[in-house]
Amino acid sequence: MSKNELTKKDENTSLANLPDFGADAGVGNDITMEDLKIPFLNLLQALSPAVQKGTDNYIEGAEPGMILNKATEQLFSATEGISLVLASRKRSYTEWKPDRGGFAGEHEPTSRIVKNAMANAVKRNELFTEEGNSLEETFSLYAIQINDKGEPQGFVVIPFTSTKIKAWRSYFTKLDTARAGDRKLTDVAPLFAMAVKLTAKGEVNKKNQPYFNYDLQPLGEGMLESVLSPDSDGFKAAKALREAIEAGRAQADYDSHENASQGASEEEIAF
Repeated sequence: MSKNELTKKDENTSLANLPDFGADAGVGNDITMEDLKIPFLNLLQALSPAVQKGTDNYIEGAEPGMILNKATEQLFSATEGISLVLASRKRSYTEWKPDRGGFAGEHEPTSRIVKNAMANAVKRNELFTEEGNSLEETFSLYAIQINDKGEPQGFVVIPFTSTKIKAWRSYFTKLDTARAGDRKLTDVAPLFAMAVKLTAKGEVNKKNQPYFNYDLQPLGEGMLESVLSPDSDGFKAAKALREAIEAGRAQADYDSHENASQGASEEEIAF
């Protein structure tokens, strides 16, 4: 069935028109974390495949600066962005095959592969494995997507690489210095109580080329106003996601990761 045929069928089918399945309602649909892979959010640039009209990779309505959930093909504008509840974070080195050959692995910063690449590096920001694959320092945020009512909409991973890392550091610097009375906010509330807004803004690299970078800010007027209560759905969903990640039951879906630069930073190429 083609995508157009599926769309036409969906237009004629609504929840109101579905039959009553009786005792069979929901049977077999008890999807758990083990059944799911968490999709990446991708920040579209001028040369991202999703914005290339007339190609198979083009996504209708996609423009540079938009944030794309490649798995669902959801697009979020640069200014409106996407609302999230943080669940977990980590630093790693992702390995990519040359010539956009795809994902080849993920490594801890202390791994032998990373240490060897650093020892043999000609330039600090250009790391390669013995096989010739590139290694990219990546700060990943696992989060729950929420709507305007704070209702969970799904899981996502946001990779912060190259110049995008400054958006990560800017937010967590603010979080680390936030106070709740006479105590640090991070000593009072867990990470999965933090609601944020992820948007994009235009910047210019060293070659005077424009590109888009992430902007990560508290969802409310400030850090304290962005803390969710333990009985909120967003808090519960983010806590459950964190527990699944720590138990190894939830994994990122690298097939949904658009690594357009293959290790080249935005300072070198506005992709």
